Order: sequence, then C-alpha cells, then structure tokens
Amino acid sequence: MTPDAPPLLEAVLLAALESPCGITGALARARTLTPAPLPALDRDETVRHALARYLREHWIQVLPSPGSPRYHLTGLGEQRLLWHRQRGTLEAPT
Repeated sequence: MTPDAPPLLEAVLLAALESPCGITGALARARTLTPAPLPALDRDETVRHALARYLREHWIQVLPSPGSPRYHLTGLGEQRLLWHRQRGTLEAPT
C-alpha cells in the first residue's frame, strides 16, 4: 500500500457515501472515483474496518433498512469530505 492509500481510501469511501448505499454500492462508486486502482478496495476486511472507524468518528450513519445495512454521510462526514476535496486527495497526481 502506498503512503497515500489511507487518505485516498477515506476520501473515495466518503465520496461514495454522499448518497445512501450499502457496502457493495459504496465499493462500486468508490472504484469509479479513484484516479488509479486502489488495492485496499479489494480487501473486504480493510473496507469494513474503515467503515467502522467512520461510524465511530460520526462521519457516517447506518440507516434503517431491511437486510444489509445502508450507510450515509453525516454533517461531520460532509465536512471531512470537503477537507479532502480542498486538499485534492481525489485528484490524479500530475
């Protein structure tokens, strides 16, 4: 994993959760947002650990839904995503 992978993983997962979705939808959206393939998105344990951390940080919330949980950004999560966008985390390196 590159040194930039944790902030990039965080940025793409938060961006993917701008609209409510389950883990499968979040992964599909996140993959479209990465400037290059991100191996961390292929490791289920890594993604679940990241989502648990974002829940503890109150960046995301779990929405009530039958079956699999659905996740969505909170106000704090929106602020964190804005911070990533201002830093250019989601932009491809030049």
